[in-house]
Amino acid sequence: MHNFSESSEVLNPVKQRVMREFLNLLKQKDYCDISVSELTKAAEVGRTSFYRIFNRKLDVLMACHEQLFSQLFASKTSAEDWLALEPAANVGEMLRFFNSNSAFRRSMAYQLGSDMALANRMLRQQLESFIAERLQQCFGEQLQIPAAILGCAIGGLYFNLFTLGVMGNALDKELDSPELQASYLQRLTCAQIKAALGKS
Repeated sequence: MHNFSESSEVLNPVKQRVMREFLNLLKQKDYCDISVSELTKAAEVGRTSFYRIFNRKLDVLMACHEQLFSQLFASKTSAEDWLALEPAANVGEMLRFFNSNSAFRRSMAYQLGSDMALANRMLRQQLESFIAERLQQCFGEQLQIPAAILGCAIGGLYFNLFTLGVMGNALDKELDSPELQASYLQRLTCAQIKAALGKS
C-alpha cells in the first residue's frame, strides 16, 4: 500500500524533512495559515537552509505535488497501461487517501489564500506537462493529436478529481466511492487517448 503523504524517492535530507513537516502541518491547518518560520521550526532546519532549496512556501507545495504525480503515474509505463480496462490500484489508493483526509484536500484546493490562483495554475501546468511527457514516451508518433494537447485534456480530468475534488462534491453520492471515481477516470482517459490515436 502506498503512503501518499511521503515519497520513497531519495531526496536531499533537508528538503525531505521540510516536505514531510509541511504535509503534517496541512493536516492540522490551512496552507495560508502556515508560515515559513513555523515550517522551518517543525522541520528543524534554519531559514537559510530553507531558502537554499525553496524560494517560497508555494515551492514546497509544488515539490510535494511533483512527488504525488510521480507516484500516481508510476504504473503508466506503456501504451497498454494507459489503455487498460481497469484503473491501476494506486489510483484508487490515492483517491481513498484524499477522501479520508478531507481537511488535507480542502487545504490544498480551497484554502490557499493569496497563492490560490497561482498555485492552481502552476499545479495544473505541472500535471499536464508530466502526463504529456509520459504519453509521448508511450505512444510517440502514433498520436494524431500532439501529446501536449492530449496532456492538457487528460490533465484536466485528473486535476479536477484530485486537486479540486469536483467528482467528490457531485450530487450523486455514488461518486464518493474511490473505486467508481477511479473507474470513470480510467474510462475517460482511454476515450481521449483512443480519439488521439484515431480509433473509434
